[in-house]
Amino acid sequence: MGMRRTLAALTQPKLFASLILVDPVIVKPTGNLIHKSEHADRLVVGSILRRESWPSREAALAILQQSPFFGAWDPAALRIYVDCGTYPSEDGTGVKLKMPGIQESIVFSETHTEYEVFERLPLLEERVELRWVVPGKPGAGE
Repeated sequence: MGMRRTLAALTQPKLFASLILVDPVIVKPTGNLIHKSEHADRLVVGSILRRESWPSREAALAILQQSPFFGAWDPAALRIYVDCGTYPSEDGTGVKLKMPGIQESIVFSETHTEYEVFERLPLLEERVELRWVVPGKPGAGE
C-alpha cells in the first residue's frame, strides 16, 4: 500500500509530514510489458495462494522461516511481521493474517499506479521526509 500513500502525499502534501515506505510497490517503468505482466501474474497468484492462518504465532513463525521468501528475512524482522501482521482468529483456534491474500493480490494486479508514482516521486514536496525500507541483498536486481 506504500504506493497509494505516496500518491496521496503527492496529491495532498499538506496532509503529510513524512512517509516511511516499507517494501513499497513503486518501480521504474521498464517498457517491457510482457515481463511486467508475467511478474505481476506471479505476485497475484502467490498472494492468493499464500497461507493466511496458523494454530499460533509460534507455528506461523516456524512455517514462514521454512519459506524461501520469508526465510530470507532477518529473523527479528520476521518476528515483528508475525507479531504485528497477525491477529487472534474470531473462533479462537489460532491466528490469521491481517492482510488477506486477496487484498494483496488486488494491489499487485493494479499495473499503472506503481509507475505513475515512480515518475512523479521527484515532485514530492521537500518538506515531506521520505524513508525507504527495502528487502533484499545489496546489488540484487541491478
